[in-house]
Amino acid sequence: MIRLRQLRLLLLLVSSSLTFGDVAAGKTTKVALREGRWTINGQLTNPNSAAEGLLMNVRMVNATFEDRGKPDFDAEANTDRFISRIGDYVAHGVNAFTICLEGGMPGYEGAVNSAFEPDGGLRPTYLARVERVIRSCDRHRVAVILGLYYQRQSRILCDEATVRAGVVNAARWVRERGFQNVLLEIANEYPHKGFAHALIRDPKGMASLIRLAKQTAPGLLVTASGYGDGKVHAEVAEVCDFLTPHWNGTKVEQIPARITALKRFGKPVVCNEDDKTGAKAVVAMQASIAHGAGYGLMLKKHNQTFPFHFDGAADDSLYYAALKKITSERVTSMTGDYFPPPDSEGGWRARSNDARFDAAFEFAKRTTKNGGLLVLHRGWLVYERYFGRAHHEANPVNASIGKSFTSIAIGILLRERPELFPDGLEQKVFTPRYFPAEMFPLSDPRKADIKLGQLLAMTAGIRGNNPGSMVNHQPVTLSPAGPDGQVASTDAMAFGQVDGKLNTRTLWCEPGGGYSYATASIHLGSVMLRHVMRCELKDYVEEKIARPLGWGRWDWRDANNPHTPGGGNIAPRPTDMLRFGYLLLREGRWRDRQIVPADYVRHCARPSPYNPHYDYSLQFDVNGNGHWPDVPRDAFWKSGSGGHVLYVVPSLDLVVYKMGGRDSQYARSRPAPMPDPSRGSWKEDRALDYETSKHETLKLIITALRD
Repeated sequence: MIRLRQLRLLLLLVSSSLTFGDVAAGKTTKVALREGRWTINGQLTNPNSAAEGLLMNVRMVNATFEDRGKPDFDAEANTDRFISRIGDYVAHGVNAFTICLEGGMPGYEGAVNSAFEPDGGLRPTYLARVERVIRSCDRHRVAVILGLYYQRQSRILCDEATVRAGVVNAARWVRERGFQNVLLEIANEYPHKGFAHALIRDPKGMASLIRLAKQTAPGLLVTASGYGDGKVHAEVAEVCDFLTPHWNGTKVEQIPARITALKRFGKPVVCNEDDKTGAKAVVAMQASIAHGAGYGLMLKKHNQTFPFHFDGAADDSLYYAALKKITSERVTSMTGDYFPPPDSEGGWRARSNDARFDAAFEFAKRTTKNGGLLVLHRGWLVYERYFGRAHHEANPVNASIGKSFTSIAIGILLRERPELFPDGLEQKVFTPRYFPAEMFPLSDPRKADIKLGQLLAMTAGIRGNNPGSMVNHQPVTLSPAGPDGQVASTDAMAFGQVDGKLNTRTLWCEPGGGYSYATASIHLGSVMLRHVMRCELKDYVEEKIARPLGWGRWDWRDANNPHTPGGGNIAPRPTDMLRFGYLLLREGRWRDRQIVPADYVRHCARPSPYNPHYDYSLQFDVNGNGHWPDVPRDAFWKSGSGGHVLYVVPSLDLVVYKMGGRDSQYARSRPAPMPDPSRGSWKEDRALDYETSKHETLKLIITALRD
């Protein structure tokens, strides 16, 4: 029996040498990361599926098991059984297998199962089995997550010096054998008290071991897995190339929040152990994929407990059928029917920050003292970075972006109260039916002819800014000009009841005769809504938009105004601003509800018949006439003072929020932002005018996407 095993080992070593010759000739599987997404031989994993770019894996740590206390156990035959089923696992969507040089819990105590010698050296007979698995995975074009230390076996190593020696020897072995499909996991659940050496348990010690492996084998991707609570210490996460949480002790509903917390480190997330089975495993897998993380099944009783069984997809037919479907089913629109849960429940599905957008982020830093850049592509949050006083929870005043919310609220009102607006946007609204008695008599009798569409498109003749007024795309100067900012969003000023250098007492043209960016015009829209619905605009937006979309804390504020200022100053959190943009991208639909009439959103996104004078629709800039020639014509956006811009580009399945803000716009943001010393000396780049900064930001993002 012993001689038979020795002969088998000799044949395996020869086979490995021959396979290594194939590697030298370039016939090898290469697993890599590209912009935070997994590739195999240069191609994204699971292409065109919901799991595109993710690493779907299964834990098979006892596929190379031995127990030196059980001489009758045939370790080679055990490995043979696993290898014979690799093809079936792969055919059902598995991209990677986790194995370990010290195995896993076999269901009984006292097993002696380690590839390490007490001095940190490696045992050739054990490595031969491991190499057989790696080579077979190479032929099937899948990855191996190779674990080094397991808590029940780590005491085999004498001391912390031999622990370090073991890391060096294992990393060197991977490099010298030429493996391109191996990822290294230093320890399984490194904080576990079962580890005999504090060096492994301590986050700083583990971080030092990860760095040691990377120094030994540059280019090798290295990680260490955390506990089943789905958490990884910051010290460890910061040095890992990818993060490997375990979901064993994590409820399915907690998975989105765990992934979101890990995403802040900017690393791909790959759960590589979850002991859920059947339908529960399917739901956990779906939750992981929906939030941009790979998933790893661990069938503890079937694959890991002695005697070990490796039956391919029959291990858990329900799970593997679902895995095959989700990794192979083509998604024609990556957005599909996805809608994010509230941030308190995990928020946007996200991927690691895509470095292609770094140039746009650096440009944004030139345009404002504070801010950030968030990019939502195909329903995935692919970029989120901040500078200055901005951060994930900040809700600065967004100035005139609030105008677009006023418009959308009125679009909802048109559907909700059709009896009030039988003529729709053609409705003439300057009557006591739509406005309070305080506005009458009208300060200019021509106001009686203003249509709702003209009021929303700023072509009602109400006085606005200089510059900022146009007739047939030619600039004109108003005398007097109208007010702007907060003063224009007070009722008396908007009603035309205030005299002064800047006022709205008279129209500057006949209704429809010209365009003028008049904050008072859109504030009048909010007054109309307040009057007919008997509630403040803020309360209406809370009920109709914020609550259905799952916003967190937000505000709409002007300390000197008793009413919601329809002309601006809304203050949502950045990821909730994306929700608003995503609502527009989906033409007003959120899950199974049509929040905003689709035809109203389409009107907002295109040149409006109510404004033939300038490319500004119902409170959105539009590109339908191609005045930004290097941007798709279906792009539309709204900007606000301080450098805030929300962009929507339907043809690219793209929403972008360029967050800006002066210090004063963060004054009431909660939690209060911490000043960024690095921005204290920031000065405005006067070479960048406002229009150029808006255009260039979007152009850089689109160029990055197309590249």
